[in-house]
Amino acid sequence: PSLISMWVEPHARGRGGGRKMPFDAWAQHMHPVGPPDRAAFFPSWPTLPRVTRMLNRMHPKGRMPIIVSETSFTTSYSTYHRYFVTEAQQAKWIRLTYSLATRHPQVEAVIYFNLQDHWAWPAGLLRDDGSAKPALSIFQALARSTPLPGNWTPPQ
Repeated sequence: PSLISMWVEPHARGRGGGRKMPFDAWAQHMHPVGPPDRAAFFPSWPTLPRVTRMLNRMHPKGRMPIIVSETSFTTSYSTYHRYFVTEAQQAKWIRLTYSLATRHPQVEAVIYFNLQDHWAWPAGLLRDDGSAKPALSIFQALARSTPLPGNWTPPQ
């Protein structure tokens, strides 16, 4: 069972006291197994509208900002994640992930995890030797072409 099914759904239905939650935002990890637009698990991009409706019922202002605090696609086997994709699929699915995010106005940020491959999580934009995977140039182009929210400024 996920945190959403154990905690969010009961609160959203009023069985958790029916009170609004004093959250500023909801952070959600999404590490799809398969194409991000067809992932069958919950929560995932296809189920995000359902998650959003539940979270909105809990937010004091009726609109819970969502931050996808981790997303990635592993490109080789690891003891933590046995499913992996080719480097070409990783690049394609990163582009698709950020495209999906733009379809959900409450998603304020999507954070790619991680920059460089690690033995435990080989999902980096760089291989463990520091060389670039095809996904790096896709990610860089997306970062350059995506405007930051109007009220957001980088830390100094």
